Amino acid sequence: AVVSTQSTGEDGQSVMVLNNVDSTFSAEFLCSVYKSGSSHTVSLVVIEPPTYTVTDITSTTDYTSATVTFTGSDEATKYLCEYKTSGEESWTSVDEVTDTTCTLTDLSAATTYLVRVQAGNVAGYRDDITIGESTLTTLDNLVCGDEGGKGGYIAMTVATGSLV
Repeated sequence: AVVSTQSTGEDGQSVMVLNNVDSTFSAEFLCSVYKSGSSHTVSLVVIEPPTYTVTDITSTTDYTSATVTFTGSDEATKYLCEYKTSGEESWTSVDEVTDTTCTLTDLSAATTYLVRVQAGNVAGYRDDITIGESTLTTLDNLVCGDEGGKGGYIAMTVATGSLV
């Protein structure tokens, strides 16, 4: 249902507020201004958050960062990328991006992360859709070998002498 109220704005102008509307209410309306005796046509365009679920989330990782790419939508003008480890409750947000790539930094090496991406626009992000999710694992930065099951080892050669 459309609920409309009229009130006086801070600058003395009348303000009409429409609540509980969706894109089916987009139309042209005739707005009468009684004080001056004139009328004007006003276009009302209701913009909703995208109904699109981001798909095809892939990543390229190194030791402490990841580049996440995904399939975008014509409905979206921005994307919110978030990540967390499987044991964490809350998501860490990355700055909103306007293209279909986001970069995660300051990650821990050899760690698996859950990643999710949500499409948005000037109306915001939709609460009632499934958010696209994926997992990624950063690279392990330990350069150790295992010789015959005896545990890790590091081979190092130190040269001494003078340089000519």
